Amino acid sequence: MELLVATLTSLQAGKDIDSIARIRLVFDTARNAPGVISSNLYQGRGKQPYYLLLTTWDDETSWKSAGERHNPQFLLRSSMADLLAGPPQQWYMHYLWGYSRATRQPGFATVHLLTLPPQQLKRANQECLRYLHQLTLQAPLTFAFLAYGVSDGPSQFTQPTSTSNEPQTTLFGLFSWSSPEESEAFFQHPHTQALGNILQSLGKLHTLSFEIL
Repeated sequence: MELLVATLTSLQAGKDIDSIARIRLVFDTARNAPGVISSNLYQGRGKQPYYLLLTTWDDETSWKSAGERHNPQFLLRSSMADLLAGPPQQWYMHYLWGYSRATRQPGFATVHLLTLPPQQLKRANQECLRYLHQLTLQAPLTFAFLAYGVSDGPSQFTQPTSTSNEPQTTLFGLFSWSSPEESEAFFQHPHTQALGNILQSLGKLHTLSFEIL
């Protein structure tokens, strides 16, 4: 089964010029690993500089065989420690659903990170699929996927939904468009707003906006 590794890192403000070239080097090292079948690099659109690195692997065996030399989280910590605003966060996930409109080129993306108890995952996935089926027909969308999995630890992006030691899982949704106007139209659609309200009732929802590099 394919393994999606998502790595999210936040950088110190004011060092964007220094960071882009070094982020690309980390990304190139990770995506050139044996067993990587697709990869994407995203730059955050918020005030705080942050980046998202996505690598899809043939399976968990390929990922484990690559070791630290192709692990984005390790590469960021070892080669960019002077630029990091905090420890990079990494998730290990499997795909649940995907959508692509081949005639459109994605340029902008939004990631939804829903941290929730494992027993709520099935319902969250069902609600997502119910609404997304309609959104792919009625609202602008170029590329999207849903995945689920676990992170290797807490971060500023995904705080637990409670203070207990209850295990948490992550539902990871990425949605992309060819223009900011399409993104705005998508989020103004009633189905998108209804789905957001449901997800917020099930867990802790964080949203991050990106441009595709």
